[in-house]
Order: sequence, then structure tokens, then C-alpha cells
Amino acid sequence: MLDEFERDGQRFVQFAVDWDGVRHQCEAVHVDIRGITSSNGETQSRYVIKTQLQIGDTQIRTDISLADRSEMKFPMLIGRTSLRRRFLVDSGHSWLQTPDAHKIKSRQA
Repeated sequence: MLDEFERDGQRFVQFAVDWDGVRHQCEAVHVDIRGITSSNGETQSRYVIKTQLQIGDTQIRTDISLADRSEMKFPMLIGRTSLRRRFLVDSGHSWLQTPDAHKIKSRQA
């Protein structure tokens, strides 16, 4: 369930995230509504928020589109734009992270 509201002249969106069986009520500044092409090829209008993500030791600020993924295998997908020039993706695997990836990167520089 998504609810849009205004506070102090700014647009917000309120939503719930279920993680490890616990429901978390969240709210974020509503950045945009965009046409997002889903994995089955259909374009849907979705709310977009800007948020901080942490993958290993790396923190990135990125746009996230909000969609109900409760019936899907993965609770969240991170788009290639967010990962570009930061991570190497192996599409044949999931839930992977190289230990000490930041140390490997710094040695190659």
C-alpha cells in the first residue's frame, strides 16, 4: 500500500517493507512518478524515491522505484544504473559479494 501526502510543502510517499518477517512502516520524499518496465516487459507507473543503500562497505545514494514484490523471489532489485562504475555483476549468481571488495579495487588503482 502506498500513500502520498504533503508535509511542509514537500511531497512524501508512505509505504511498508516486509523484511525477515517484520513489517516496517517507511516514508520518504517523493521524487517522481516514472514509467518503469517490469521484468515481464510491461510498463508501469511507479513512485520513485531517493535513498541510501549499503552494499558491503560501499554506500551509494540512488533512486529506487517502489513496487509490491511480496510474491516474488527477490524482495528488491537494484538497477544497473545504480551499480554502474561501482560493482561487477555476475548474472549467473545471486546473493554474492566479494570479501574485502574495496581492498581489491584499491590495489588495482
